[in-house]
Amino acid sequence: MIWGALFIPVIAAAVLYFKFNRFVTWWELLIPLAASVLVISAFKFGIEHTQCMDTEYWTGYGQYAEYYEPWDEEVSCRHPITDNKGNITGYQHIYDVDYHPACWYVHSNADGDLSVSKSEFERLAIRWKNRKYEHVNRFVTYHSKRGQKYVAHWDGDEKTMEICTTTHHYQNRILASESVFGFAPVSKEDKTTYSLADYPPTKSYFDVPSILGDGGPTTAQANNKLCKINAKLGKEKQVRIWIVNFIDQPLEAGIAQMNYWAGGNKNELILCIGTDAEHKVQWGHVFSWTEVEELKINCRNAITDQEGKALDLNKLIEEVTPKVQEQWKRKHFKDFNYLSVEPPWWAVLLTYLTTAGVNVGVCIWAVKAQLGDNHRVSFRRF
Repeated sequence: MIWGALFIPVIAAAVLYFKFNRFVTWWELLIPLAASVLVISAFKFGIEHTQCMDTEYWTGYGQYAEYYEPWDEEVSCRHPITDNKGNITGYQHIYDVDYHPACWYVHSNADGDLSVSKSEFERLAIRWKNRKYEHVNRFVTYHSKRGQKYVAHWDGDEKTMEICTTTHHYQNRILASESVFGFAPVSKEDKTTYSLADYPPTKSYFDVPSILGDGGPTTAQANNKLCKINAKLGKEKQVRIWIVNFIDQPLEAGIAQMNYWAGGNKNELILCIGTDAEHKVQWGHVFSWTEVEELKINCRNAITDQEGKALDLNKLIEEVTPKVQEQWKRKHFKDFNYLSVEPPWWAVLLTYLTTAGVNVGVCIWAVKAQLGDNHRVSFRRF
């Protein structure tokens, strides 16, 4: 529908031809069309990009943390010297000082350098017990601390592993496409009725859970275990495992969760578990875009093997992890580039109004342009 706005420059060209042919040249009729194509294309691809924007979680572990001291750099600037007539007669060097503030980073194996606070660096240095001084060559510095750095390296002990989770945007055409992959809409009432989970916030790289909802007394311990597994497998396998717990909810809750998350992100394997008030397993539902369907079946079977028993999240994670290591294969979402994405009605309306405004402006310019009558060529002369 959005390309229907191309009728507007056709109408504009017709108006120019039949009403103002003595004031415009033939090539000026092409300007409304060219301008309209640019406007419509910008709206089309800009809106489509926004509609398909999705966010996925990357999980890794900190390898080392760095603290760079503040330092000043003396910078030479070449400034021209002019006479009273404004002519350049020479150049002089003016020295200025660039201030570089202190900064702190943690290097994640999955996402490179992540900016952190001073307190976070100090916490990691204490946790890893190996804060060391490293000399940094600065060309021109005269700060008392000389802008050197301190580094704390993780020693590889799993007990002191620091989990780092970040979010990244990517294009997910399934979100905005009316296709066979379309997921049933989930209302606010459905979300409340089934106690559906939202993706957790990422205010801190170090505090993003992998288990959502109450899974019983072992939830905290199991969450720590699963976070470490996600950190180990995150970069190597490009996967993130979520476990979502539901209490006294039917299997439809797991299906509603799948619809709510639109099948999950491309790197996710989501295990939904339903238990009663005593945390005894009642059902399991697994969804993911992985190209290995057998993996989802195996993970669901690992859940249903505990039916009627108290949910043991640690055991479930131990059973699922080797299956993920052996069978996981991430879906490449470029395979969905064939899906068409239709912009919302308000975007179409805005495109039409903007295109109409541009065409009106172009027509006024074409008629009033000061090119001179002797430079004009009337259509009637052809």
